[in-house]
Amino acid sequence: MESGSVVDDLLPAGILRVVALMGDKRASVAVDAYRELLSGAEKEFGFDHENVLAARSNLAAALSRDNRWGEAVAEYRMLVQGYEWVLGPDHPNTLAMRCNLAWGAAGVGAGGGSH
Repeated sequence: MESGSVVDDLLPAGILRVVALMGDKRASVAVDAYRELLSGAEKEFGFDHENVLAARSNLAAALSRDNRWGEAVAEYRMLVQGYEWVLGPDHPNTLAMRCNLAWGAAGVGAGGGSH
């Protein structure tokens, strides 16, 4: 896959559009939009592309915001693995995902779940 492809150029723009949905407190709509964005991006770039990981991180945040803790934890687990693979176990992004995973697991333990 070559850098500068249309999807590569559009992925950050797509992320920004969905972030705007989150700002409008429409987390469930943002979840659907992130999943749609990721379906094409993962096929073209793979799970370990930097922008794909960023979009998946935002999906996990949207799931958390929508109180879908079980789904968020599953995403955070994948993200920890992805960031460890791409950036290493001690990179700040990897450590942030570990923190988010713990935070999400606490949400599940507090009675949150997937709906």
